[in-house]
Amino acid sequence: MFFRSLELDRHLDKHYENMDEQSKAYFKAYAAGINAYVKFGPLPLEFQLMGMKFEEWTVKDSILVMKFLSFVMATNWQLTSVRSALTEKLGQDLADRIVPVNKEYHFLEPIAIINDNGETPRIIVNASSFNDSMYSQMRGKKTVHGSNSWIIHGNYTDTGKAMLASDPHLGHSIPSEMYMMSMKFPKGHTLVGSTLAGIPGCAIGRSENFIWGLTMSIIENTDLYSLKLNDQGTHYWYNGKWTPLEIKEVTIKVKDEKDVKYKVKKTHHGPLLTSLPESASLFA
Repeated sequence: MFFRSLELDRHLDKHYENMDEQSKAYFKAYAAGINAYVKFGPLPLEFQLMGMKFEEWTVKDSILVMKFLSFVMATNWQLTSVRSALTEKLGQDLADRIVPVNKEYHFLEPIAIINDNGETPRIIVNASSFNDSMYSQMRGKKTVHGSNSWIIHGNYTDTGKAMLASDPHLGHSIPSEMYMMSMKFPKGHTLVGSTLAGIPGCAIGRSENFIWGLTMSIIENTDLYSLKLNDQGTHYWYNGKWTPLEIKEVTIKVKDEKDVKYKVKKTHHGPLLTSLPESASLFA
């Protein structure tokens, strides 16, 4: 429900149009390979269990995978609302100390803060005083801490060649996000490594002459806006006037059950997260 409401696919056409012709050719060949393979082999077990049919893979599906990975790596936005509430209740200084910006941080319960001069009585911050959703976010859900790579210069190896260890820090999942792959080129070169499912190319790998890895870090690519709604919840205040919300009904089909329908309210910035059903919220 949450991801359907985010509509990560709403700009796929524009992303595709902005790709150069060579990239389009790679992605088209990749999609054609997936669709050709499906015709000659059984579908994965989950397709059989759920009675699902395979829809042909397209270039836009690969672009959507990349957009999803970008969103996953932007986990710091989940703390933005927490920091905002802390600032409103305790002031900027205490908020920055509880949720530091661009620093390693860990939440403890309760959080004790004592001024350096020791004159002010200590302040015990009970996270549950804000709301249950925010409390669960502060305590339980860890943010992604990026990934690491280590490289040893050839001066320190027996072979005289560099050695690389690349750790993407991806959690276990089914289906997996990465798969081992090998590719033999017509002129005899061999490529071996890991590929991100749905994206053409080798993210971490080696050939006869090169090695490469992949590291990612938390990035600021998501903006949150605090908006004022009218009493009816149909308009939001923007540029000195009430602007109507775009209201869209979303339908999710459920096997052997009734369709799940709910309404998503959108502004020119994007979807209104506070209007989502409780079960659709990442903070729930």
